[in-house]
Amino acid sequence: MTPDRVRELIDAYGALEHRWPAGERARAAALVAGDVSLLAYQQEAASLDQLLDQAPQSDIPDYLVDSILANAARSRARTSTADVRHHGFIAKVRGVFDQILPDVPLWQPAVGFAASLAMGVWVGALDLVPLSQQSLETETAFYETDDRDVLSLIYGGEIGFGDWANDG
Repeated sequence: MTPDRVRELIDAYGALEHRWPAGERARAAALVAGDVSLLAYQQEAASLDQLLDQAPQSDIPDYLVDSILANAARSRARTSTADVRHHGFIAKVRGVFDQILPDVPLWQPAVGFAASLAMGVWVGALDLVPLSQQSLETETAFYETDDRDVLSLIYGGEIGFGDWANDG
């Protein structure tokens, strides 16, 4: 039992020791009794508990309780025990992706990112120099490579999205 765990118990279950989990109750109480800072933390939590006890109780519809519990169960099922123990960079990234793209494996956006990065590096390594020519009907983009090859892309009007042609 550590002081941090005692604080977690107080935060989760309140200041009253009989609310703490039975398996940890005796050790946590002994640690609180021997540590002035933990005793002060427990007393502060007791004042919050008293305030919360005075708040009016409202009835929560059964369907809402069932929905919250079902969502919690799904969330718990998606999180493996390794994720809970590992709080590093990968776990944080995985958490962000789970919120943005739920039920999508992490490898899919990673592959998309890696492919776009590889394409950017490849295009940058070709050292293409853009030259443009534009008319009212079409637009032509020329790219000259280091070995004097010229590639052109013509698009517009009836042509559609365009086709690359080697003009060199």
